[in-house]
Amino acid sequence: MAFYSSGGHGAINKWVNFNQSSVRDHWGISSVSDNGVGKFFVNFSGNMSNTNYVVTTGLSTEDGFVVAMGIDDAHNPNRNGSKTVSGFSVFTMHDGNGDVDPHTCMAMIIGD
Repeated sequence: MAFYSSGGHGAINKWVNFNQSSVRDHWGISSVSDNGVGKFFVNFSGNMSNTNYVVTTGLSTEDGFVVAMGIDDAHNPNRNGSKTVSGFSVFTMHDGNGDVDPHTCMAMIIGD
């Protein structure tokens, strides 16, 4: 069962599939900025009403190593990204040993 609408409370109203060189597919995303290895900023095509939206992430890598992907905001003491009404920072980390650009990054944004 798909849960999608063009907006509103609890709806998946933005999503993106990207890598370091291109946005493969999206809805409600204007662009993804590559800010260096493992550092991206996902830009919305329309603002969220506040910064309390939820972001779920997923990724894949070709080398079989564990890679973590997370939202990079001011609450993370080791990062200096942001989460705003117009987008959010994402970081990807390779097995705890530094930043890496995975083969595929994905995110869904839920909120209003």
